[in-house]
Amino acid sequence: MALQHHADRLTPSPDGAKSPSTHSRSSSMLADAIKEAQRVRRGTGEATAERRKVNTPQQPSRQNSPTREPNPPSSLPDEAPAPQLASTAADRPPVGPRAIGNPVPAEFLRPITYPAPAHTGRPVNLNACRFPRRGRQANMNKIEGTAYEHLLPFDENQNTWLSVDVRAINIPSYTTTLDLWRTFSVFGNIESIDLYETNRLCNARIRFSPPPKEPLDRQDAKGPVTVIVYATGRLPPHRPRLVQEKANFSFTVPSPVRENVTYPETITIKGSQIDFGIMLQPQFMMIREQVKPPVGQTVTIALKLGRRRVLDVQFALAFKADESEQAHTKENCSDKYRLQIPLLELTKVVRVDDYSSSISLIMTLSNPPCFYRQLQDVSPSHNVQTRRWLAWDSWYRQTDVVFDPQDLKNDPISLRKPRAIIDLGRWTTYKLTFDRGFNPESKINMFLSALADYNVQIETVTKLPSAVTRKKLSVWDYIDQSNKPLESSASALSEMANIPPLPFPVRYQLEVCISQGVLNEYNMTKDFVDRLLAMEERQATELLEFIAYKEERIFNPMEIFDMRITKGSHTKAKIPSYCTYSRKATVTPTMVYYTTPNVETSNRVVREFSHMADRFLRVQFTDERNEGSVRASNKPTTDEVFTRIKRTMTNGITIGDRHFEFLAFGNSQFREQGAFFFCPTSSQSTDSIRRWMGNFQHIKVVAKHAARFGQCFSTTRAVTGTKVSVLELEEVIHGKYTFTDGVGKMSPFIAQIVQSDLKLPTDGPPSVIQFRLGGSKGVLAIDPSLRQRQVRIRKSQYKFKAIFNGLEVIRWSHFATAKLNRQLILILSDLGVEDKIFLQKQTDMLERLQRAMHDEQEAVSMMQKNVDPNGMTPVIAGMILSGFMTANDPFILSLLHLWRSWCIKYLKEKAHILIEKSAFLLGCTDETKTLKGHFDKLQTGPLQTLDMKQAALPEIFVQISHPTRQTETVIIEGLCLVGRNPSLHPGDLRVVNAVNVPKLHHLRDVVVFPQTGDRDLPSMCSGGDLDGDEFFVVWDPDLLPKEWNHAPMDYTALAPVEAIDGVTIDAITSFFIQYIKNDSLPIIAHAHMAQADFQPAGSKSQECLMLAQLHSTAVDYVKTGRPATMPRNLAPRRWPHFMEKRGKSPDQIYISRKILGQLYDQVEKIDFIPQYSAVFDERVLSLATPDPEQVQQATEIKVLYDSALRRILAQHSIKTEFEVWSTFVMSHSNTKKDYKFHEEMGELSGGLKDRFRSLCVDAAGGKHHSKIGPFVLAMYTATRNEFEAAKAEHRDKESPDGTVTPDRPMTPDSMPLISFAWLFPEALGKLVDGNFTIRQGPLPVPVPETHSPTTLTKSAPQARTVAEAVTSSGLVQEGNLLGLFEDHSPGSETSQSPASSPTSSSPDFDSLGGGEQMNINLPVPLRPQVSNPPRLCSADVEAPASGAAGPQIVSGEVHPALAALSMLDF
Repeated sequence: MALQHHADRLTPSPDGAKSPSTHSRSSSMLADAIKEAQRVRRGTGEATAERRKVNTPQQPSRQNSPTREPNPPSSLPDEAPAPQLASTAADRPPVGPRAIGNPVPAEFLRPITYPAPAHTGRPVNLNACRFPRRGRQANMNKIEGTAYEHLLPFDENQNTWLSVDVRAINIPSYTTTLDLWRTFSVFGNIESIDLYETNRLCNARIRFSPPPKEPLDRQDAKGPVTVIVYATGRLPPHRPRLVQEKANFSFTVPSPVRENVTYPETITIKGSQIDFGIMLQPQFMMIREQVKPPVGQTVTIALKLGRRRVLDVQFALAFKADESEQAHTKENCSDKYRLQIPLLELTKVVRVDDYSSSISLIMTLSNPPCFYRQLQDVSPSHNVQTRRWLAWDSWYRQTDVVFDPQDLKNDPISLRKPRAIIDLGRWTTYKLTFDRGFNPESKINMFLSALADYNVQIETVTKLPSAVTRKKLSVWDYIDQSNKPLESSASALSEMANIPPLPFPVRYQLEVCISQGVLNEYNMTKDFVDRLLAMEERQATELLEFIAYKEERIFNPMEIFDMRITKGSHTKAKIPSYCTYSRKATVTPTMVYYTTPNVETSNRVVREFSHMADRFLRVQFTDERNEGSVRASNKPTTDEVFTRIKRTMTNGITIGDRHFEFLAFGNSQFREQGAFFFCPTSSQSTDSIRRWMGNFQHIKVVAKHAARFGQCFSTTRAVTGTKVSVLELEEVIHGKYTFTDGVGKMSPFIAQIVQSDLKLPTDGPPSVIQFRLGGSKGVLAIDPSLRQRQVRIRKSQYKFKAIFNGLEVIRWSHFATAKLNRQLILILSDLGVEDKIFLQKQTDMLERLQRAMHDEQEAVSMMQKNVDPNGMTPVIAGMILSGFMTANDPFILSLLHLWRSWCIKYLKEKAHILIEKSAFLLGCTDETKTLKGHFDKLQTGPLQTLDMKQAALPEIFVQISHPTRQTETVIIEGLCLVGRNPSLHPGDLRVVNAVNVPKLHHLRDVVVFPQTGDRDLPSMCSGGDLDGDEFFVVWDPDLLPKEWNHAPMDYTALAPVEAIDGVTIDAITSFFIQYIKNDSLPIIAHAHMAQADFQPAGSKSQECLMLAQLHSTAVDYVKTGRPATMPRNLAPRRWPHFMEKRGKSPDQIYISRKILGQLYDQVEKIDFIPQYSAVFDERVLSLATPDPEQVQQATEIKVLYDSALRRILAQHSIKTEFEVWSTFVMSHSNTKKDYKFHEEMGELSGGLKDRFRSLCVDAAGGKHHSKIGPFVLAMYTATRNEFEAAKAEHRDKESPDGTVTPDRPMTPDSMPLISFAWLFPEALGKLVDGNFTIRQGPLPVPVPETHSPTTLTKSAPQARTVAEAVTSSGLVQEGNLLGLFEDHSPGSETSQSPASSPTSSSPDFDSLGGGEQMNINLPVPLRPQVSNPPRLCSADVEAPASGAAGPQIVSGEVHPALAALSMLDF
């Protein structure tokens, strides 16, 4: 930046410079001016109390920090004359509504000049007067938009300030943040630049942090210096002014544990060196890289205690190229790096102090922190499209530190990084060294004291050995023969000669142990490898799996060969036919983590190539472990993170001698940022597998092409009992709306085959199934007119031509109750439902949950009505009815307390209020064309009578199963509310009329929509269709809104982006990356909720309506390839407190007084505490003495079961076994959103139970109760023996110091697992009462109230003709009720909602779109196992004879609000 001198612009003092006394005189005059201003303001009666307050320069504390406005107010007008200091009170101008500012000394108003950048362009000269910036406690005093500001000269004490702002007023509108940065960066470090408009003037605010060391109005030997802003090729319209404001003071933060102790918000010490390495032994650090900053620089270590508590370390790295690399580089590199360690991740710091001139701090992390590199040229960090620049924009995330990043371009991902200068993911022990001379002892002590107060253990030692070792042999040099050893000595080469490769299962499990931090490659020697090679493959794999499960760092790997493990391996255990063992890799920016193979529900591709199932690898991309999923970002700061993902998908992953290539991704995987990889063989490649999947050449849209791939990877269960005969079915289209989108037909025979193959409950086949059939998808509904194996498919269901044409089932129709959620409550409130209704329903639910803890009948009633998505509450209700709650069984009591805590958690976080008079059902269409549809002409204008209003409503048919009597059904009639999730638009909720149609009585536990009308109802409900979407139906009159059927939104998707030259795998992987970068669905959904709460019009406000449209565009992104971009004006400036935006400043949070805020404040969470003090049920234990041999068998199986269960706990950071068994997970790793994780937990829990049930059945000799009953008694006894032995160790022990502590705490970490005994809850129930079933109890179905008594006719069981056929379903869970399916699609590509499965999400939402999914995606409730299930034959299935006993019919009540509806429009 050139310095241009303009002596004629300034009249200097006679001696050419300020006299030494100028500063002191200026300070004295300033104090007088401030006092006078205070006196004048105190006399102004018209000003408010806040405007009369004067904030003098002081050190404020954070606790009293007021809010700040998002944009600074305008300053003095451009041409306003400079105010003069009045000599007397009479000379002072009046202060009132039109006053410009306080009087100031004239000598402070001299024009000053600034240096200019050295580049071409037309200059803009800036005159300036210097104003102080207000601190966080100082409010700008405004009268009619005019700001009063105190003027302040340069203060020598400003070096203690955090920052100083300079405001440039009335700058050219075309000025960019880069222009300003180039101009002002010469004065110091710029923290931020903001461009904003005030009164149609373009202004800028430049924040310096720390403040400039010299005043801006300086001059050198040649005279004053002028700032010139260059805007190349443009003329300046004005001569702007600069205003310098006094900035933030250094705030204090109170100690979290000690009263009257405060710390500075930032504590900074200067280091001389940082070392990276590993802890080779508990007391020995192996340093892999030492970093000493260049001359004149230091390692900066800042402890930041503000909103985001981190340890921030900055250092400069100047490194030289290796000789092998100097062939393609000319010079060495030097960059500035930083790492940020969250204090939550920092548990211990070792202080090495030998009382010399330096001190060292050593810290070891379990997970790598985020690393950043600062750009040497900050130009790319400035975006001309944005009006803000932050210094953080010049810090780019780092995935690798190598000499030349281009060397990584073609490298596959692996755990070993031979090119790394610093292995960011593996070298997670840091040694920070700093000199005492640069850091006062008091600051060091304060630094460590603050860490200790934030729960960081500080250990002081005088010596901790460490050594710099860059060329030590690691295990990679022994097991990777293709890699050149790091040491080229003859002895080393001889040592590694002729070492055979490890078998792949052993090699994979070894990398599991290394990646999880159990073993370290530098601890393992050739002897270790030889011992592994000497073992049998299965034995070695079991041993490595065992230590991986323990999750404890092993410093001497040879010790593992002395460990005693139970015979048998869970990976060899018999698993259900619909499951497979799956290996998984989690790729983060700096690491790749492998997990022990787990059982998962399979898909079409894995089943077809099951003979090479170990060559499939599930891959998920996440941020670092403590950061969660990869966040959407269009900023270049995260480009390297996305580059690593792209490199993984392009170059693959290498594990030993196997190289895994990208294959495809399922639709659910896609949203969870995951994919399938495959290791090719000589006969099978990824291309050949994709060709087998189907012909996709006609699909030119990349997004749809990828979705069609994903259709083959939906987790399904194959129907093997018969093949189907497929016929085409005509589509029903009216105008531009397809009324039958995604729905076909199936014969009753096919439905019964599905029921038999999948071992579904015996009270009738499912009416609707969500399916995959070759290249077709959607749902199939029973049609009694179809015969034998007939299936009829519509054009909208056919997607591509596939070789495989077997029928596969994702899920089936079932009854479940619905729950409110935050979005529904917001919309219902805006449509006229009173707040007291929601508050009362939540109060009732809380009171009932409390009563359920001691009232069995209340507990059973709640659980039968409040059915969770995985159907576990009916199972627990059956346990309670069998008396285990009365017997105080510890497992049942723990489940009961967990269920209450889980319900209250989601009441607090998601407002999941149970709606008893409701259902959550799959949708299908009325093939009889009986139901009346929606007609636009009937919806326009007010109707005169109530009857006419009701007559104009569209109709639906709903027949639901009785919750306690299996063979009975109930038909709903009357006014209902129907919709689907997420609902963001007021028109998404439709009031309809439920009617009884005898022709549709064959359909149960579904909602049937009409085929007539101008627009189909599903598309009006959040843009839904019938390919698997679930809808809620509510007949509770309290929840019928006053305003009916607000005009629906148009959910027509944008035109998709087509590939010109065809779709390639590179285009698909690029779309995968772009989707992650541009997935704004959660951001839009969060913004909608905040705006709906903040805006007076709520969800009907213009902001919310625009956000709802953007949300629809974002949902369609997976189909169209067109992302949704949320404009800045729709982003909330403030957030309601119930959204728990912890990263926001206090002034960005407000207390919501609307209904969601009231509901949130009404609930207090309850921690879950397992009931270990209870005792096992003596009714079971006293039945008989179990066979000792069976007890021993049960004990051995329990060891395997516990090991597999603990592995799930560790993999997902779940705290207790009760959460896995019941799927009521209170907290988990944050890589998945709650609603999706609940589905996944259903799969994991169900698969776990199925596997070990099969082992127990084999050990018992059969599944008949005469066989399994005695073995279940042995299981219960074995579990009780281990539990009581652990409780015996929980006895008080007096320590020498007099304290009393138990030998063994009764906590989940230390107590044995007890869920093994409950793998067979029905068998346990039969042991104690002989009559254990799930659906029991006298509870009636919740039905609408009626005007007059309604006769409920008990229907006789409908006649069902059972056919016979040979099936091969394999080993399937008894009475299986878990929906073990990953692609619960409406989440398929034709759905408006990103995922139809209920439950919660994330950041704070239940669906990917932030929509709160209802927590009721229930597979069919458990029924008692049929010992000899019926065999099927090819006989036709006849419909029930006319005149047969029909279902119960219930009429709905007219809502009280209908009395006034005749005056309202629809």
